[in-house]
Amino acid sequence: MLLGHNHLKEYFKVVARNNTFHSSYIFYGNEGVGKKLFAIYLAKGVHCENGVFFEDCSCSSCRQIDNKSHPDVVILEEDELKIDNIRELNEKAFLSSFSGKRKFFILDNFHKIKREAANAMLKTLEESPQDTTFILVTHNYEMIIPTIRSRSIKIMFHRLSPNEMEQLHSFVKEEEEIYDVDLENFDLLEFVNFISKVKERDELKVILKRFYKDFRALYLKSMNEKYLDYSDYLLDILKSVDYNINLDIAKGYLITKMIEVASD
Repeated sequence: MLLGHNHLKEYFKVVARNNTFHSSYIFYGNEGVGKKLFAIYLAKGVHCENGVFFEDCSCSSCRQIDNKSHPDVVILEEDELKIDNIRELNEKAFLSSFSGKRKFFILDNFHKIKREAANAMLKTLEESPQDTTFILVTHNYEMIIPTIRSRSIKIMFHRLSPNEMEQLHSFVKEEEEIYDVDLENFDLLEFVNFISKVKERDELKVILKRFYKDFRALYLKSMNEKYLDYSDYLLDILKSVDYNINLDIAKGYLITKMIEVASD
């Protein structure tokens, strides 16, 4: 799914503020689009002592992350995706956070991990501690084993604009208590805030049905195929909710689809 970096920054800033991270994300897209950089800035934003988010900072925590010495932010390069490294990572995942904040494990070029190491990591993804998030970075999504793909929220990155490369930050509005569906005046930040607070499967199904109906109406009005594609995608999510997909994963799929809508 093709997403704008600015919208992703807005999304993850709200996620960080509400502490509604999923246990595993796959950041995928062409090489050189800033996937790993984005993951590192995300971890820095959560741990920054000055409260800086997606901006450069020289506090102790940010410097430690840059130097790969922060105890709660582990970054593995492709040559470190071996069984022994993954076993050590699995042990660290279940240790208490040193800082009291979220632990991040960023694995670069994850498609190059050996099957044995991937299988060793699978159980940890299935039973990941609540304070732990894995970010799997890849430019070859199809080479990741299906069992890991199915347990992760997948986010596709497009190429960064020069401005995005220079300024990885965005403004986030105050949270709204009530969200009203309005596709013509869609407010992405309000929507992310609203969905992050959804706790019941039936509540999410109502939202999905409402969006499905609205996109179908837009398609019939404009005969624009993109609205038909959107509605079909939402119907697939709705079916997956009926089949007891993890609620957080279903919410993640809905949010990333609406990010695409907002980016269109």
